[in-house]
Amino acid sequence: NLKNQDYTTLKSTLSYNGDFKNKLLTIKKEKVKSLQELLIANFYFVNGIKYSYEKPYKYKVSTNKYRQYTPDFYLDDFDIYHEHYGIDKNGRATQFSGIEEENYLEGIKWKREIHNKYQTKYFETYSYDFYDEDIFLKLKEKLTKFGVKFNPLSNEEIMSCYNSIYKNVNFKSLITLIKTFLNLYKTRYSDSKKFEELKNLKFNNMFLQKRTRLFLNICEDVYDYYKNYLFEENKIDFDNMIQNSAICINEVKNFEYKYIIVDEFQDISFSRMEFLRALIKHGNSKLFAVGDDWQAIYRFSGCDLSIFTNFNKYFGECSTNFIATTHRNSQELQDIVGEFIRKNKEQINKSIKSDKHLINPIKLVYFNNNKIDIFNDVLDKIYQMNNNANILILGRNNKDINEILNNDLYFKSSNIKEKDAKLVSKKYPTLNLKYSTVHSSKGLEDDYVILINAADDILGFPNKIEDDPIIDLILSQKDEVEFSEERRLWYVALTRTRNYCFILVNSSKPSTFVNEIKDKCEIINEEYILNDKNKIKCPSCKSGNLIIYEHKGKKFYGCSNYPYCNYTIDNLNAVEENLRCPICGDFLIKRSGKYGYFYSCHNYPSCKFKLDNKYYRKVIR
Repeated sequence: NLKNQDYTTLKSTLSYNGDFKNKLLTIKKEKVKSLQELLIANFYFVNGIKYSYEKPYKYKVSTNKYRQYTPDFYLDDFDIYHEHYGIDKNGRATQFSGIEEENYLEGIKWKREIHNKYQTKYFETYSYDFYDEDIFLKLKEKLTKFGVKFNPLSNEEIMSCYNSIYKNVNFKSLITLIKTFLNLYKTRYSDSKKFEELKNLKFNNMFLQKRTRLFLNICEDVYDYYKNYLFEENKIDFDNMIQNSAICINEVKNFEYKYIIVDEFQDISFSRMEFLRALIKHGNSKLFAVGDDWQAIYRFSGCDLSIFTNFNKYFGECSTNFIATTHRNSQELQDIVGEFIRKNKEQINKSIKSDKHLINPIKLVYFNNNKIDIFNDVLDKIYQMNNNANILILGRNNKDINEILNNDLYFKSSNIKEKDAKLVSKKYPTLNLKYSTVHSSKGLEDDYVILINAADDILGFPNKIEDDPIIDLILSQKDEVEFSEERRLWYVALTRTRNYCFILVNSSKPSTFVNEIKDKCEIINEEYILNDKNKIKCPSCKSGNLIIYEHKGKKFYGCSNYPYCNYTIDNLNAVEENLRCPICGDFLIKRSGKYGYFYSCHNYPSCKFKLDNKYYRKVIR
C-alpha cells in the first residue's frame, strides 16, 4: 500500500527493511514523511538533480493559522518548487477523516494561492500517480518542460549509496517473504518456467506491477541458485520426493491402501495433495480427512488452504461432518472469536458449541509506555484467581517477550530460545509461566493466556509483511480478505485458553483486530484508552498523539509515532493545559521575565511568538 499516508499508517507502507528503528531515510540519509516522498527524493538524487527537502519558502508567509511554508522539494539549481499531495483522482485525501481531511485540502488550496501570489515556479504530483501511471515518466516530463538537466549517477555510485544506507540491516522480513513464496512455488512447480508467466501478469496498478516483477526477479534468482546447488550436490529436497513419488506410484504394484486417514488436513500443500490423489487412484482408496480451516496458519511453509475449503474440486464427491463441540473454551469466548473468523466468507461457516460458560472471557488491558507495569497487573489478577495457575504468554514474534525479559524486576528466564520457554516471576513465583509464539502454540492449551503484542504495526498483529498480498500469485485461490492468514492466527491465539484470555493493547496504536472485538470484551482500564476527549495531537506531525514516556526517572511527552516523529516536550503542565501557539501550533510555555511571567512558544527560536500575561486570557482563551 503506497498511499501518501499520515504518520499513523506510515509504518505499514514501508518497504521490506527489517530494521524499523532506522528512520525512513533517502539515499542522502535524510528523514522523510512518506514512502512516496522517499521514492521521489531518490529519483532526484540518482538523476543528479540537486534538491532540498522541506526548505522554508523564500518569502515569509506564516499567518495566525499557518506556520512558515516548507514545500516538499526545492530544486536548488533551477529555483523550482515541487509539492507531492496525498490525494486521489477525485481530489480526496481519504487517508484522513473528517476535519483532518478538510484541513489537508484547505492547506493545498493555501499553498497554491501562495505560489500564484509570488509567481514562483512550481508543479505538483499526486498519490494516484503511483497507481495509474509511471510516476517517474510523468515527473521527468514535468522537469524537462522546466528545463531541468539530468546527470544520472552510474550503477556503481548508486549501489555504493544503498550499501551505505543498509549496512548492518538483515532484511529478515524480506527473507521470510521470499521463503514463504518459494515454499509455495516449489510445491506446485518443478522448474522456473512459471516465473516468466507470473512476471507478465497485468495489473491495473502500474506501481504494483513493477514491484511484483522486481520481487519475482529476486525469487527466481534465489530459486535457480537453490536448484543448481541441489543438482551439483546430487540431492533432492522433500518437495522433490513428493513430486517424484506422485509420478512413480503407478509403477509400485504392492503400494495400495483401502483406507487413507489424514489429520490436520487444512495444512496440506499442493504437492502433497497431488501425491495423495495419485495414491488414492492407484489403490482405489477411500479418504478420511480431518482438519479445521479456521486454524490454517502455516502458509509460510507451503500450505494451501483452498485445497481444504474446495475439497470437492480436488477429491470429488464427499460427505462432510462437523465436530461442533469444544471442551476447552467457554461458549462466550467462542461467540466472540467465531464471529470474528466468519467475517472471512472464504472460511467454512460453522458454529462451535460449549457447555462451559464464563462471563467476559476476553479482557483487554491497555497501556501507554508502562507495558511492564500493566503486564504485572495482569499477573496479579490471575494470581488472585489461582495462585498456581498455568499461564501461556503469547507473542506474534519471537522478540515480543524481550521487553519483559529485559526488566529483571519481574522475570528471569530458563532458556527463552527453547520452545515453550519457562519463565519465573520474582513477584509471583508460584505461577507457572511459559512463552511461545502463536504459531508454536497451536495444539497447546493452558488455564490462562496473555497475548502481549496487539499493536497496529508493521511487525505487530496482524503482521503486515508476512501476510503480503504478493503471496496470492502462487495460491490456488486468492485471499479476498485482508490479512486472512493473520485472522486465523488471531483465532488460534485467543482459543488457547481454558478460562480467560488477557490481551495487552498499546493505546496509541491498537491492533485493528482488537478494534473489531472490543465491544464484546471487558476493558480492564478504560482510563488508558486514547479517545477524542483525551487525545493530545502532536504539534509536529499533527497525526500522532502525545503520550508520557519515562527515561532515567524523568517523565516527558513524546509522539506515539516515534521514531518517525521525534517530537518531545518535558514541560508536562504545558501539555496538560494544552494551550497552543497561534503561529505554529506548538505549546505555550509559561516563563519568568524581568517584568513578571509571560508565555512563549515551545518551538523557540524557530517560532518567536510571545504573549504577555495581561493579554493571555483575552487572546488565548
